[in-house]
Amino acid sequence: MVKILILHVSFLLFWLPFYGQSNISFRYLNTANGLSYLGVVDMCTDQKGNLWIGTGNGLNMYNGRTVEKYFASEYPALQNSNIVHVACDSNNRIWVLTANGNLTIIDEKRKFHRAGLYDQGDFVKTRWILESQQGQLLLLTSKGHYLLTAETILTELDSLTLDQFTYLPIQGFDSLHQMFYKQVFFYDDDHYLFVTEDAFYKVNYTTRQFENKYEIPHCTLLTKMNGDSLLVFDREAGEVKIIDLVTSTVTYPFRLLKDQFHFPINATFTFAEKLKENQYILTSRQNGIYIYDHLARKIYNHSHHFADPSSISANATTTLEINPSGWVFITCNPAGISYFNSREIVSNQDVFLDQHGAGYDGYVAGIATTDNQTYYIGTGEGLLEWNRNTNITQFLHFKDKAGLLLPTEQEIISIVIDKREHIWATTMTQGIIVFDKQRKLVRHITNSGNKKYALKMERANRLVVGPDDYVWACGKNGLCRINPATFEIDYFEQNILSSFDSMYCTLLEFTDKDNLWIATSAGGVTHCNLATNEIHRFTTKEGLIHNGIFSLGSDYNKNMYVGTRAGLTILFANGKIKSLTQQDGLLMNRAEGLILDKHNRMWIGNDIGLACYTPEDSSLITFDTRHGLSIYGFRVGSYFKTPTGEFVFGTPRGIQYFDPDSLFNKKISFTTLIHKIETTNIVSNISKTDTFHLSSSDRQVTFHFSTIDFSPQVRTYYKYRLSGIDPDWISLVDQNAVRYNSLPSGRYVFQVMVSNDKQHWQDAENKVVIYIAAPFYNAWWFRFTMLGLVSLLTWAVINRNRNKQQEQREQLETEVVIHYFASQINRHKNENEMLWDVAKNCISKLNLEECVIYMLDTSRNVLIQKAAYGPKNPKEQTILQPIEIPLGQGITGAVAQTQKAENIGNTERDSRYIVDDHRRFSEIAVPIVMDGQVFGVIDSEHSEKNFFTQKHMNLLTTIALLSANQLQRIRAEEEKQKAQIEVLQNKQKATESRLQSLRLQMNPHFLFNALNSIQQMILANEEMVATKYLSRFSKLLRSILIHSDKESISLREELDILKLYVELESVRFKEAFSYTIECDEDIDTDEVKIPTLLIQPFVENAIWHGLMHKEGMRQLKISFTDKDDHVQCIIEDNGIGRQAAREMKITSGQDKKHTSKGIAVSLERLKAMHKSGGATGSLEIIDMTDADGVALGTRVEINLPIQN
Repeated sequence: MVKILILHVSFLLFWLPFYGQSNISFRYLNTANGLSYLGVVDMCTDQKGNLWIGTGNGLNMYNGRTVEKYFASEYPALQNSNIVHVACDSNNRIWVLTANGNLTIIDEKRKFHRAGLYDQGDFVKTRWILESQQGQLLLLTSKGHYLLTAETILTELDSLTLDQFTYLPIQGFDSLHQMFYKQVFFYDDDHYLFVTEDAFYKVNYTTRQFENKYEIPHCTLLTKMNGDSLLVFDREAGEVKIIDLVTSTVTYPFRLLKDQFHFPINATFTFAEKLKENQYILTSRQNGIYIYDHLARKIYNHSHHFADPSSISANATTTLEINPSGWVFITCNPAGISYFNSREIVSNQDVFLDQHGAGYDGYVAGIATTDNQTYYIGTGEGLLEWNRNTNITQFLHFKDKAGLLLPTEQEIISIVIDKREHIWATTMTQGIIVFDKQRKLVRHITNSGNKKYALKMERANRLVVGPDDYVWACGKNGLCRINPATFEIDYFEQNILSSFDSMYCTLLEFTDKDNLWIATSAGGVTHCNLATNEIHRFTTKEGLIHNGIFSLGSDYNKNMYVGTRAGLTILFANGKIKSLTQQDGLLMNRAEGLILDKHNRMWIGNDIGLACYTPEDSSLITFDTRHGLSIYGFRVGSYFKTPTGEFVFGTPRGIQYFDPDSLFNKKISFTTLIHKIETTNIVSNISKTDTFHLSSSDRQVTFHFSTIDFSPQVRTYYKYRLSGIDPDWISLVDQNAVRYNSLPSGRYVFQVMVSNDKQHWQDAENKVVIYIAAPFYNAWWFRFTMLGLVSLLTWAVINRNRNKQQEQREQLETEVVIHYFASQINRHKNENEMLWDVAKNCISKLNLEECVIYMLDTSRNVLIQKAAYGPKNPKEQTILQPIEIPLGQGITGAVAQTQKAENIGNTERDSRYIVDDHRRFSEIAVPIVMDGQVFGVIDSEHSEKNFFTQKHMNLLTTIALLSANQLQRIRAEEEKQKAQIEVLQNKQKATESRLQSLRLQMNPHFLFNALNSIQQMILANEEMVATKYLSRFSKLLRSILIHSDKESISLREELDILKLYVELESVRFKEAFSYTIECDEDIDTDEVKIPTLLIQPFVENAIWHGLMHKEGMRQLKISFTDKDDHVQCIIEDNGIGRQAAREMKITSGQDKKHTSKGIAVSLERLKAMHKSGGATGSLEIIDMTDADGVALGTRVEINLPIQN
């Protein structure tokens, strides 16, 4: 939605009651979508429907989809790119007049012909192009009139001369040749009017004579009206006149005439055309266009407005072109062309503007009217009243008794008009607003206040005027009905409808006074018989296609239509159920709006278009943008049928309205042409069925085709077929060319079909027939002549082909082998496996007797047999008596040293040959080399002499290169892995060192505390206690020494140490506290490992700092509990708490003297354990208090990952 400020209300769009009951939505053609230049001078339509456009810089042809541009620089026969006039003759030839008086004729195959008109060497300037009665064109030149007859064949040359034109004498015109004409005006099929500043002259081209002079000065001729009347604009008086050329009477049609906004007509008119009987469209210099109904005496203005993208593109309008299909093209300077269809069935209202400058162009949710003139429209930001006749909008606001503005900027969901002509509008948050046609607030109904007048729901989702004249509302808490006279609200408390109080009701539909249908949120639809109090629910279980309901509707036969998220379901009155989806013909699987027309046809809307279902024959017809429907689609639930039967649909941008019968009966036809053929030797435009004879070498053919259609459309679908090649039709989408390659000789017919919905197909207007000649060698004489030569050459050709095929086979085999080796070698990650695989594949793929691969030991400079297949390895990957060859010795050693492959045809003649198991007579050796580094040698021997060929050498060289490359990768990867292992080992050692360090810190700490306790007992002369203590201490010390160098111990061992320690502390403190140590029976204490002496520091803290400072009973509880993936240790005391202990340390000064390391070391060990094992351990210390905050002790929870 856009709020806009309007400077002049005269720029508003309007309704034309005499023009299809619609506003005009203009479309644009400018440089942004292909036009060569914005300064359009003239237009004409050819016989196929293409629009030819002359501009100040180039000639254009527009078919509704694409623009073809022609410039003099690219088409020299055009002579000048400044076009002043274009026309089309009966032969569909385009005549182009340029600014310098040159003429160009474009024939029906779009070949340009220069008209070089010279008289005895002097250039003859063409002044204008005139159309004769027979559809032929006359040239008005400085030397008179000339005619190019229809019989005149345009030569293949690109120039015409004056001799090819027929001179046409016009009696009495000699004195008019040199006059300056402000206009050359087409009067009728026989006459033209030549307009000067002071008069105009009438010439009859049928009788070829000048007829009359009319001394009427300062006039611009606009158009011819009925009879001999002319509509003219008097430039001096600044007004429009109607002049009867027979009676010389003058009338002033625009005097006292005002437009739809009651403004007088004050415009400078430039041109006019007859739109339909008694209707004329006029262009003006500054006021856009006017449409004038002479019979009704009404005039309407269409002007540009910057905020309305559907208004005319500019107010300076000059010329018009109306084609046979009713499309009106208007030149708008400097904005190109604006155009619309004068036969449009669907009307649009995209922008709602008021007289104060406010506007709305967003979505529409609710619609209502009773007189088809004043509409009440709910929008996304409030409520408006729109006058369809004047196109004036009033944005409605009210104030309730408390001064609250109604409505605020929010969506108006639903609107109805009751029998009292009161308008009811439901809002998102302000309840229901009721007002009259004088825009006075009648009632504001909310869900608060006296229940008798309060809604039962916070927001009414839908309003319906029922058969009882009550206004019914539904929403989150069911439904209710409102008396429009008293505004009392019926909650249906003692009624079957009360069963909906817990449901979110979204839609209501009455088929009659006793039958109500209710849709609930995602709950399907329910039929309520109000007379019998029966309820019948329909969901997907009962046959609905989906439970999410968008719309409800019923027909005259009481069949119920349910529009859902997945299609349409029809619940027939006889109990049958039928569903329709996209597969059945819907444009998409959503039925978002339902309206019944007077013929009992149900119309289904969604955000693509409409479908019309006729129950009598179950037919389904679809309508989309091709029929003029909104490219934005329609809003869910935003639809209305007017009292006259018109349909109004809300869109994401305004509304659309139309007569359903007109849309239903609208016939969509296409003008589709195969317009061009391209081959190697031919490029030709086509405008009708044509035949082309191609040479035998001209076998690549491209066909171009297009549809002439100015309607907005998402897609155009094509089918094509070339008979003799394509057995079936081939489908295309938005593609306009097809190429065929290597066509054999013969006759072919190329055909095209077009559709906009893939259901209704139409043939193109033309076909193209091509003949491809047979090659000369298929002629009988050529065969007879060549028979002898063929016989003589047969042996040579066969032999040559055999050799060539052999070479090709060998080349193919080589490529296959190389590809195989490459794939096999590259898959190996282990050097030894790769070498054995290569040796094995050399035997199988190259048909060798044996193959040995040597690898160089660089430390000893010897070649070692690593892999071999043949007599030496009866077992796989086993070499019997492997030999070593020093570098440089033998054929293999020499190849490794020189890095050059060798093929020895006879080993008896080579002294370097080394006998392995027995002598063989051929040997080939290829080095495995990469970047100058020798890895080894591939060696093979054979029992036959001269067995190995260049093919073997090439293959083995390639295999060696592949092997060297993979060896390099394998060794690099091995080095990388070694480095990674070293890094991991170093990290592990560092972690272990850290853990050992932490344990070493822990053990001395404990020993110090224990010895300190014994010392205190001896100083206190407690010898018996000290002896008992020392006995237990020695046992404890022995356990500690046993486990001190261990990273972890079993839970059982940790429990034994803890029990000894706690006993020691109990003895030391003269059993001043009681304690318990418990462990779950489910825990296997021998298997579960925990860090050594991790628990003891926390127990020590509980005793020393918690319990020993407490008066009264002291308790210590230690427990170990199984928690699936970890063991939880809880140490709990009922001591003085951490805060009191901390305060005592501060008072005694101990906080400065001593820093305890036990807890800190334990935390470090927990962290170290986490980093080492990857498991997660945790520690939490909890201060226990009562309701008053008094300390009850301390609880330590240690969660230890289970380490087995």
